[in-house]
Amino acid sequence: MNSPMLKITLWLVLTVWAFASVAQDSTKTNQLQEVVVKSSVRNTLQRSPMNIAVIDAKPYYQTNLNSLDILKRSSGVNIRANGAYGANAEFFLNGIRGKQIKFFVDGNPVDNLGDTQGINIVPIQQTERFEIYKGVIPIELGTDALGGAINIVTRRETKDFVDFSTSYGSFNTTKNNLQIRKGLGRHFYLMATASLNHADNDYPILAEVPNEFGNVEIKRVRRFHDAFDFSTVRLEMGLRLTKWADAFSVQLQQARTRSDLQHNLLMRKPYGEATYTDRLRGVTVNYQKSDLWKKLDASAYLSVSQTANVFTDTTLNVYNWLGEVVDRRFSGGEISSGGNWLTTRSLVFNARQVL
Repeated sequence: MNSPMLKITLWLVLTVWAFASVAQDSTKTNQLQEVVVKSSVRNTLQRSPMNIAVIDAKPYYQTNLNSLDILKRSSGVNIRANGAYGANAEFFLNGIRGKQIKFFVDGNPVDNLGDTQGINIVPIQQTERFEIYKGVIPIELGTDALGGAINIVTRRETKDFVDFSTSYGSFNTTKNNLQIRKGLGRHFYLMATASLNHADNDYPILAEVPNEFGNVEIKRVRRFHDAFDFSTVRLEMGLRLTKWADAFSVQLQQARTRSDLQHNLLMRKPYGEATYTDRLRGVTVNYQKSDLWKKLDASAYLSVSQTANVFTDTTLNVYNWLGEVVDRRFSGGEISSGGNWLTTRSLVFNARQVL
């Protein structure tokens, strides 16, 4: 047999053998083992072209740190706080501050929701991660800011859990947080969250105190009217992994903060009874669906919130830095000459849809 005939014969044998093997394997049924694909949201965000820093909050659940303590550990983030727990804070992102920095909770803007949703008081035990956008902001957040944005992502475990924490710190600072998640069936779940935090903030300071002759002296005194209270209750009902929605939830929330006011801008005039209270009641609806129609992803958000701010300044008492009543006014209040009991109410609508 010459060489070409040998090659043709070998090719025919191999072809027949290959078809026979395929036909034999097609009659067999092989069952693969379960394959689990895990993806890290943190790594995915950090690989995006935007300048993003992601901080995982889980390692800090067993600590007494707050959100400000964790955020300022990120490069390019500077925070200037005006006091202890509950005090206002000024954020700097790469040197930019003020209104050029936006704040979000689960992608929802908190600009118009008052102090109850301030990033400085969000419990760390109810947070999954912090997303810090420096410069360019993704379209999902639905806003534009020159400096960037900070988004707090709350916990979204898919398994049932009960998490309760309590802590005690300096200046009679107590923080109590409770979170419960319970699944009912394959798709429906309930989640309840509650927080009750308090701080006296009676730390020592140097202040100008008149002596018995009326001369001003610099003395070390304690702040006696700077307490801060924060409480919130949130109930969430939701569906997961249904035909018409990957995630759908309705959230009811009620929150309240109360701040005692201690002194004027130059710390020369102490206050003993002036207070500021902020209340929030709201309903939030979230919807997410990937590949809704021809590889079209949909995300929608709607919230209706009612806020009430109460500023109380009606006392006639005059206080010194020792917390003592040293005089009585004929009219007015501690801060304003006419006295104030002012209540401001607002109804806020927020809506966003991304396709």
